[in-house]
Amino acid sequence: MLANPATASLMKAPSAQALIGRSDFDFYPAFVAKTLRADEIAVMAQGEPRTMEQTVSWDDGEPLVLSTLKSPLHDESGELIGLITHNRDLTEKKRLMLALADSERRAKAALSNMADGLIMFDADLNVVFCNEQYRGMFPLTADLRVPGTPARSILEAAIARGEFADIAADKADEFIDAAMGKLRMPGVVEFPLYDGRWVESRTTPTEDGGCLVVCSDISRSKRDEQALRDLNEKLEEMATTDGLTNLLNRRAFDASLAAEMTRSQKNGTCVSLLLIDVDRFKAYNDTYGHTAGDECLRQIAQAVRATARRRGDRAARYGGEEMAVILPNTPAPDALAVSDDLRQRVRALNLNHEASEKALSPLASALLPSVRMAT
Repeated sequence: MLANPATASLMKAPSAQALIGRSDFDFYPAFVAKTLRADEIAVMAQGEPRTMEQTVSWDDGEPLVLSTLKSPLHDESGELIGLITHNRDLTEKKRLMLALADSERRAKAALSNMADGLIMFDADLNVVFCNEQYRGMFPLTADLRVPGTPARSILEAAIARGEFADIAADKADEFIDAAMGKLRMPGVVEFPLYDGRWVESRTTPTEDGGCLVVCSDISRSKRDEQALRDLNEKLEEMATTDGLTNLLNRRAFDASLAAEMTRSQKNGTCVSLLLIDVDRFKAYNDTYGHTAGDECLRQIAQAVRATARRRGDRAARYGGEEMAVILPNTPAPDALAVSDDLRQRVRALNLNHEASEKALSPLASALLPSVRMAT
Protein backbone atom coordinates (compact mmCIF):
# COMPACT_ATOMS: atom_id res chain seq x y z
CA MET A 1 0.00 0.00 0.00
CA LEU A 2 1.16 3.51 -0.86
CA ALA A 3 -0.22 6.83 0.37
CA ASN A 4 0.80 10.48 0.26
CA PRO A 5 0.77 13.06 3.11
CA ALA A 6 -2.44 14.69 1.79
CA THR A 7 -4.31 11.43 2.16
CA ALA A 8 -2.93 11.03 5.68
CA SER A 9 -4.13 14.50 6.58
CA LEU A 10 -7.56 13.77 5.12
CA MET A 11 -7.87 10.56 7.14
CA LYS A 12 -6.47 12.25 10.29
CA ALA A 13 -3.49 9.90 10.40
CA PRO A 14 -0.17 11.12 11.89
CA SER A 15 1.73 10.36 8.68
CA ALA A 16 1.50 8.60 5.34
CA GLN A 17 3.54 5.74 6.78
CA ALA A 18 0.87 5.24 9.46
CA LEU A 19 -1.60 4.26 6.74
CA ILE A 20 0.48 1.32 5.47
CA GLY A 21 -1.19 -2.03 6.19
CA ARG A 22 -4.31 -0.49 7.63
CA SER A 23 -7.87 0.02 6.29
CA ASP A 24 -10.59 2.66 6.40
CA PHE A 25 -12.05 0.93 9.46
CA ASP A 26 -8.97 2.04 11.41
CA PHE A 27 -9.61 5.74 10.71
CA TYR A 28 -13.31 6.28 10.02
CA PRO A 29 -16.45 5.36 11.97
CA ALA A 30 -17.72 1.90 11.02
CA PHE A 31 -20.76 3.13 9.02
CA VAL A 32 -18.49 5.41 6.95
CA ALA A 33 -15.88 2.71 6.39
CA LYS A 34 -18.58 0.23 5.29
CA THR A 35 -19.88 2.71 2.71
CA LEU A 36 -16.40 3.39 1.36
CA ARG A 37 -15.62 -0.33 1.19
CA ALA A 38 -18.87 -1.04 -0.67
CA ASP A 39 -17.96 1.59 -3.26
CA GLU A 40 -14.50 0.07 -3.74
CA ILE A 41 -15.89 -3.45 -4.20
CA ALA A 42 -18.37 -2.13 -6.79
CA VAL A 43 -15.62 -0.42 -8.79
CA MET A 44 -13.38 -3.49 -8.74
CA ALA A 45 -16.28 -5.68 -9.78
CA GLN A 46 -17.07 -3.39 -12.67
CA GLY A 47 -13.42 -3.14 -13.67
CA GLU A 48 -13.74 0.47 -14.85
CA PRO A 49 -12.61 3.76 -13.27
CA ARG A 50 -15.37 5.73 -11.61
CA THR A 51 -15.65 9.23 -10.13
CA MET A 52 -18.10 9.64 -7.29
CA GLU A 53 -19.03 12.02 -4.53
CA GLN A 54 -18.52 10.66 -1.03
CA THR A 55 -19.20 12.05 2.41
CA VAL A 56 -17.04 11.14 5.39
CA SER A 57 -17.49 12.27 8.96
CA TRP A 58 -16.29 11.80 12.51
CA ASP A 59 -18.17 12.16 15.74
CA ASP A 60 -16.10 15.19 16.71
CA GLY A 61 -16.35 17.22 13.50
CA GLU A 62 -18.49 18.26 10.56
CA PRO A 63 -18.60 15.99 7.51
CA LEU A 64 -16.28 16.34 4.54
CA VAL A 65 -17.54 16.10 0.98
CA LEU A 66 -15.04 14.41 -1.33
CA SER A 67 -14.81 14.01 -5.08
CA THR A 68 -13.25 10.55 -5.33
CA LEU A 69 -11.73 8.83 -8.34
CA LYS A 70 -11.43 5.06 -7.88
CA SER A 71 -9.65 3.05 -10.54
CA PRO A 72 -8.90 -0.69 -10.58
CA LEU A 73 -5.16 -1.54 -10.64
CA HIS A 74 -4.04 -4.46 -12.85
CA ASP A 75 -0.67 -6.13 -13.30
CA GLU A 76 1.03 -6.75 -16.63
CA SER A 77 -1.06 -9.87 -17.21
CA GLY A 78 -4.27 -7.94 -16.58
CA GLU A 79 -4.97 -9.50 -13.21
CA LEU A 80 -6.66 -7.22 -10.66
CA ILE A 81 -4.20 -6.52 -7.88
CA GLY A 82 -5.56 -3.46 -6.15
CA LEU A 83 -7.29 -0.10 -6.34
CA ILE A 84 -6.05 3.44 -6.87
CA THR A 85 -8.00 6.16 -5.04
CA HIS A 86 -7.69 9.92 -5.51
CA ASN A 87 -9.66 12.26 -3.25
CA ARG A 88 -10.38 15.98 -3.64
CA ASP A 89 -11.97 17.92 -0.80
CA LEU A 90 -15.14 19.65 -2.06
CA THR A 91 -16.42 20.71 1.34
CA GLU A 92 -15.81 24.45 0.97
CA LYS A 93 -16.98 24.46 -2.62
CA LYS A 94 -20.17 22.68 -1.59
CA ARG A 95 -20.70 25.14 1.22
CA LEU A 96 -20.33 28.06 -1.18
CA MET A 97 -22.63 26.45 -3.73
CA LEU A 98 -25.30 25.88 -1.09
CA ALA A 99 -24.94 29.45 0.12
CA LEU A 100 -25.20 30.71 -3.46
CA ALA A 101 -28.26 28.56 -4.14
CA ASP A 102 -29.88 29.82 -0.94
CA SER A 103 -29.06 33.39 -1.89
CA GLU A 104 -30.53 32.88 -5.35
CA ARG A 105 -33.70 31.40 -3.84
CA ARG A 106 -34.04 34.35 -1.52
CA ALA A 107 -33.41 36.82 -4.33
CA LYS A 108 -35.91 35.08 -6.60
CA ALA A 109 -38.50 35.04 -3.83
CA ALA A 110 -37.94 38.75 -3.18
CA LEU A 111 -38.20 39.61 -6.88
CA SER A 112 -41.28 37.46 -7.30
CA ASN A 113 -43.06 39.02 -4.34
CA MET A 114 -42.10 42.67 -4.83
CA ALA A 115 -44.97 45.04 -5.50
CA ASP A 116 -43.47 46.39 -8.72
CA GLY A 117 -43.00 44.60 -12.01
CA LEU A 118 -39.44 43.61 -12.88
CA ILE A 119 -37.91 42.46 -16.15
CA MET A 120 -34.26 41.81 -17.01
CA PHE A 121 -32.73 41.78 -20.50
CA ASP A 122 -29.36 40.42 -21.64
CA ALA A 123 -26.87 42.24 -23.88
CA ASP A 124 -28.94 41.32 -26.95
CA LEU A 125 -32.08 42.68 -25.23
CA ASN A 126 -33.67 39.26 -24.89
CA VAL A 127 -35.69 38.58 -21.74
CA VAL A 128 -33.71 36.84 -18.99
CA PHE A 129 -36.21 37.09 -16.15
CA CYS A 130 -39.48 38.78 -15.27
CA ASN A 131 -41.80 38.39 -12.31
CA GLU A 132 -45.54 37.76 -12.34
CA GLN A 133 -46.29 41.33 -11.31
CA TYR A 134 -44.65 42.51 -14.53
CA ARG A 135 -46.64 40.08 -16.68
CA GLY A 136 -49.80 41.10 -14.86
CA MET A 137 -49.30 44.72 -15.88
CA PHE A 138 -49.41 43.76 -19.58
CA PRO A 139 -52.18 41.15 -19.93
CA LEU A 140 -52.43 41.44 -23.73
CA THR A 141 -48.80 40.37 -24.22
CA ALA A 142 -48.16 38.37 -21.03
CA ASP A 143 -47.60 35.25 -23.13
CA LEU A 144 -44.56 36.86 -24.78
CA ARG A 145 -43.02 38.38 -21.68
CA VAL A 146 -41.01 35.25 -20.82
CA PRO A 147 -37.29 34.39 -20.88
CA GLY A 148 -35.84 34.22 -24.37
CA THR A 149 -38.24 36.68 -26.07
CA PRO A 150 -36.56 39.65 -27.80
CA ALA A 151 -37.64 43.06 -26.52
CA ARG A 152 -38.47 44.19 -30.07
CA SER A 153 -40.90 41.29 -30.50
CA ILE A 154 -42.68 42.29 -27.29
CA LEU A 155 -42.99 45.90 -28.43
CA GLU A 156 -44.24 44.91 -31.88
CA ALA A 157 -46.89 42.64 -30.37
CA ALA A 158 -47.94 45.29 -27.83
CA ILE A 159 -48.64 47.74 -30.66
CA ALA A 160 -50.30 45.14 -32.90
CA ARG A 161 -52.60 44.05 -30.05
CA GLY A 162 -53.39 47.60 -28.97
CA GLU A 163 -51.79 47.39 -25.54
CA PHE A 164 -50.15 50.82 -25.77
CA ALA A 165 -52.43 53.84 -26.02
CA ASP A 166 -52.19 56.50 -28.72
CA ILE A 167 -49.58 54.82 -30.95
CA ALA A 168 -50.51 55.47 -34.59
CA ALA A 169 -49.73 52.69 -37.07
CA ASP A 170 -47.47 54.93 -39.14
CA LYS A 171 -45.50 55.83 -36.00
CA ALA A 172 -45.00 52.26 -34.75
CA ASP A 173 -41.46 51.74 -36.09
CA GLU A 174 -40.36 55.13 -34.78
CA PHE A 175 -41.82 54.33 -31.36
CA ILE A 176 -40.14 50.89 -31.22
CA ASP A 177 -36.73 52.25 -32.26
CA ALA A 178 -36.95 54.95 -29.58
CA ALA A 179 -38.00 52.40 -26.93
CA MET A 180 -35.15 50.04 -27.84
CA GLY A 181 -32.69 52.92 -27.55
CA LYS A 182 -33.99 53.81 -24.09
CA LEU A 183 -33.24 50.26 -22.90
CA ARG A 184 -29.55 51.04 -23.47
CA MET A 185 -29.43 53.99 -21.08
CA PRO A 186 -30.64 54.86 -17.59
CA GLY A 187 -33.86 56.81 -17.37
CA VAL A 188 -37.52 57.03 -16.42
CA VAL A 189 -40.41 56.80 -18.89
CA GLU A 190 -44.15 57.17 -18.32
CA PHE A 191 -46.67 55.79 -20.79
CA PRO A 192 -50.44 55.06 -20.93
CA LEU A 193 -52.03 51.67 -21.59
CA TYR A 194 -55.17 50.71 -23.47
CA ASP A 195 -57.34 50.46 -20.33
CA GLY A 196 -56.49 53.90 -18.94
CA ARG A 197 -53.69 52.76 -16.63
CA TRP A 198 -50.36 54.55 -16.56
CA VAL A 199 -47.02 52.79 -16.08
CA GLU A 200 -43.69 54.26 -15.06
CA SER A 201 -40.59 52.29 -16.15
CA ARG A 202 -37.15 52.88 -14.62
CA THR A 203 -34.26 51.43 -16.62
CA THR A 204 -30.83 50.61 -15.16
CA PRO A 205 -28.10 49.23 -17.49
CA THR A 206 -26.11 46.26 -16.18
CA GLU A 207 -22.37 45.61 -16.45
CA ASP A 208 -22.85 42.81 -18.98
CA GLY A 209 -24.55 45.12 -21.48
CA GLY A 210 -28.10 44.20 -20.55
CA CYS A 211 -30.52 46.15 -18.42
CA LEU A 212 -32.98 45.88 -15.56
CA VAL A 213 -36.38 47.58 -15.84
CA VAL A 214 -38.68 48.19 -12.87
CA CYS A 215 -42.29 49.04 -13.76
CA SER A 216 -44.78 50.69 -11.40
CA ASP A 217 -48.49 51.33 -11.82
CA ILE A 218 -48.80 55.11 -11.37
CA SER A 219 -52.46 55.36 -12.40
CA ARG A 220 -53.53 56.68 -9.01
CA SER A 221 -50.84 59.35 -8.90
CA LYS A 222 -51.78 60.36 -12.45
CA ARG A 223 -55.41 60.70 -11.40
CA ASP A 224 -54.33 62.74 -8.38
CA GLU A 225 -52.20 64.98 -10.61
CA GLN A 226 -55.12 65.52 -12.98
CA ALA A 227 -57.46 66.25 -10.09
CA LEU A 228 -54.95 68.81 -8.77
CA ARG A 229 -54.66 70.42 -12.21
CA ASP A 230 -58.46 70.56 -12.50
CA LEU A 231 -58.67 72.12 -9.05
CA ASN A 232 -56.02 74.71 -9.89
CA GLU A 233 -57.81 75.54 -13.13
CA LYS A 234 -61.07 75.86 -11.23
CA LEU A 235 -59.47 78.13 -8.64
CA GLU A 236 -57.89 80.21 -11.39
CA GLU A 237 -61.24 80.41 -13.16
CA MET A 238 -62.94 81.43 -9.93
CA ALA A 239 -60.32 84.11 -9.39
CA THR A 240 -61.04 85.64 -12.80
CA THR A 241 -64.81 85.02 -13.07
CA ASP A 242 -67.68 87.12 -11.77
CA GLY A 243 -69.77 84.93 -9.52
CA LEU A 244 -73.16 86.31 -10.61
CA THR A 245 -72.81 86.51 -14.40
CA ASN A 246 -69.97 84.02 -15.04
CA LEU A 247 -68.32 86.69 -17.20
CA LEU A 248 -64.76 87.81 -16.60
CA ASN A 249 -64.47 89.97 -13.49
CA ARG A 250 -63.05 93.50 -13.45
CA ARG A 251 -59.51 92.39 -12.66
CA ALA A 252 -59.48 89.87 -15.52
CA PHE A 253 -61.02 92.49 -17.82
CA ASP A 254 -58.28 95.01 -17.02
CA ALA A 255 -55.56 92.40 -17.66
CA SER A 256 -57.16 91.22 -20.92
CA LEU A 257 -57.63 94.75 -22.24
CA ALA A 258 -54.03 95.70 -21.40
CA ALA A 259 -52.74 92.57 -23.17
CA GLU A 260 -54.87 93.24 -26.28
CA MET A 261 -53.78 96.88 -26.43
CA THR A 262 -50.12 95.84 -26.22
CA ARG A 263 -50.63 93.21 -28.92
CA SER A 264 -52.53 95.68 -31.11
CA GLN A 265 -49.76 98.27 -30.90
CA LYS A 266 -47.07 95.68 -31.58
CA ASN A 267 -48.83 94.11 -34.59
CA GLY A 268 -50.41 97.28 -35.95
CA THR A 269 -53.92 95.86 -35.66
CA CYS A 270 -57.10 97.35 -34.26
CA VAL A 271 -59.10 96.45 -31.16
CA SER A 272 -62.67 97.50 -30.36
CA LEU A 273 -64.33 97.79 -26.97
CA LEU A 274 -68.06 97.69 -26.25
CA LEU A 275 -69.22 99.15 -22.93
CA ILE A 276 -72.74 98.10 -21.95
CA ASP A 277 -74.80 99.92 -19.29
CA VAL A 278 -78.22 98.52 -18.34
CA ASP A 279 -80.62 101.51 -18.34
CA ARG A 280 -82.83 102.24 -15.33
CA PHE A 281 -81.45 99.25 -13.42
CA LYS A 282 -81.93 100.87 -9.99
CA ALA A 283 -85.59 101.37 -10.78
CA TYR A 284 -85.78 97.71 -11.87
CA ASN A 285 -84.38 96.56 -8.51
CA ASP A 286 -86.75 98.86 -6.62
CA THR A 287 -89.72 97.53 -8.57
CA TYR A 288 -89.00 93.79 -8.73
CA GLY A 289 -86.47 93.21 -5.95
CA HIS A 290 -82.78 92.33 -5.92
CA THR A 291 -83.35 88.63 -6.64
CA ALA A 292 -85.12 89.50 -9.86
CA GLY A 293 -82.42 92.08 -10.55
CA ASP A 294 -79.72 89.41 -10.29
CA GLU A 295 -81.64 87.15 -12.66
CA CYS A 296 -82.03 90.05 -15.08
CA LEU A 297 -78.25 90.61 -15.09
CA ARG A 298 -77.61 86.92 -15.61
CA GLN A 299 -79.83 86.82 -18.70
CA ILE A 300 -78.28 89.95 -20.17
CA ALA A 301 -74.82 88.47 -19.44
CA GLN A 302 -75.77 85.42 -21.51
CA ALA A 303 -76.63 87.70 -24.40
CA VAL A 304 -73.35 89.56 -23.98
CA ARG A 305 -71.40 86.31 -23.91
CA ALA A 306 -73.15 85.15 -27.08
CA THR A 307 -71.78 88.18 -28.95
CA ALA A 308 -68.20 87.37 -27.91
CA ARG A 309 -68.16 84.15 -29.87
CA ARG A 310 -64.87 84.43 -31.77
CA ARG A 311 -61.66 83.06 -30.39
CA GLY A 312 -59.98 85.92 -28.58
CA ASP A 313 -63.18 87.87 -27.81
CA ARG A 314 -63.66 88.57 -24.10
CA ALA A 315 -66.88 89.40 -22.26
CA ALA A 316 -66.67 90.88 -18.76
CA ARG A 317 -68.72 92.43 -15.97
CA TYR A 318 -67.22 95.87 -15.65
CA GLY A 319 -69.26 97.12 -12.68
CA GLY A 320 -72.64 96.67 -11.01
CA GLU A 321 -74.88 96.83 -14.09
CA GLU A 322 -72.06 97.56 -16.53
CA MET A 323 -70.57 94.98 -18.88
CA ALA A 324 -67.94 95.06 -21.61
CA VAL A 325 -66.81 93.13 -24.66
CA ILE A 326 -63.23 93.21 -25.99
CA LEU A 327 -63.09 92.56 -29.75
CA PRO A 328 -59.52 92.04 -31.05
CA ASN A 329 -58.83 92.67 -34.77
CA THR A 330 -62.26 94.26 -35.15
CA PRO A 331 -62.68 97.56 -37.06
CA ALA A 332 -65.41 100.03 -36.16
CA PRO A 333 -68.05 98.88 -38.71
CA ASP A 334 -67.78 95.29 -37.49
CA ALA A 335 -67.94 96.40 -33.87
CA LEU A 336 -71.13 98.36 -34.64
CA ALA A 337 -72.63 95.21 -36.14
CA VAL A 338 -71.77 93.26 -32.98
CA SER A 339 -73.36 95.95 -30.80
CA ASP A 340 -76.53 95.90 -32.90
CA ASP A 341 -76.65 92.09 -32.57
CA LEU A 342 -76.33 92.50 -28.81
CA ARG A 343 -79.26 94.96 -28.69
CA GLN A 344 -81.42 92.54 -30.63
CA ARG A 345 -80.51 89.67 -28.30
CA VAL A 346 -81.39 91.72 -25.21
CA ARG A 347 -84.68 92.85 -26.76
CA ALA A 348 -85.53 89.20 -27.50
CA LEU A 349 -85.30 88.41 -23.78
CA ASN A 350 -88.60 90.29 -23.22
CA LEU A 351 -87.61 91.48 -19.77
CA ASN A 352 -90.52 93.65 -18.57
CA HIS A 353 -89.62 96.91 -16.83
CA GLU A 354 -92.76 98.78 -15.86
CA ALA A 355 -90.74 101.50 -14.11
CA SER A 356 -89.00 102.41 -17.38
CA GLU A 357 -90.38 104.87 -19.92
CA LYS A 358 -89.67 102.17 -22.57
CA ALA A 359 -92.11 99.70 -21.03
CA LEU A 360 -94.97 100.39 -23.51
CA SER A 361 -96.63 96.96 -23.00
CA PRO A 362 -95.79 93.65 -21.27
CA LEU A 363 -94.91 92.03 -24.63
CA ALA A 364 -93.01 94.83 -26.33
CA SER A 365 -91.13 96.26 -23.38
CA ALA A 366 -87.49 95.29 -22.89
CA LEU A 367 -84.62 96.22 -20.67
CA LEU A 368 -82.25 97.78 -23.20
CA PRO A 369 -78.54 98.37 -22.74
CA SER A 370 -76.92 101.51 -23.96
CA VAL A 371 -73.76 100.62 -25.82
CA ARG A 372 -70.65 102.75 -26.08
CA MET A 373 -67.83 101.79 -28.44
CA ALA A 374 -64.15 102.66 -28.46
CA THR A 375 -61.62 101.63 -31.12
